[in-house]
Amino acid sequence: MSAIDKAKNHYKTQFAMDLQGPLNVPEWELNIYYRNTMTMSQQSQILELHQQNKLAEATIMLLIVRALDEDGVPLFKKMEKTELMKSVDSDVISRVVGEITSADADAEDSLGN
Repeated sequence: MSAIDKAKNHYKTQFAMDLQGPLNVPEWELNIYYRNTMTMSQQSQILELHQQNKLAEATIMLLIVRALDEDGVPLFKKMEKTELMKSVDSDVISRVVGEITSADADAEDSLGN
């Protein structure tokens, strides 16, 4: 097995075991699951928006790439970004994204102890 195949298998294994949640969102009548891992492509999209000072868009992209159903399927699509920005309660979006990122920080803290 090549080095790239070994690296990809490691990521695939981590990805499969990484489903966290649920976060209950009563306003949306949804339970949201998420993964602690993101692809480099996803990370770079969000980081690029932050660097451009497009914080609302970065928050929406984080929701799009991280919010999953119980099977790990994304709840939102990139094509819904504008609709999420204009037609969905920003306080709920901020709370959900905050809970996901807070859980990430808690996971990192537990690894460091």
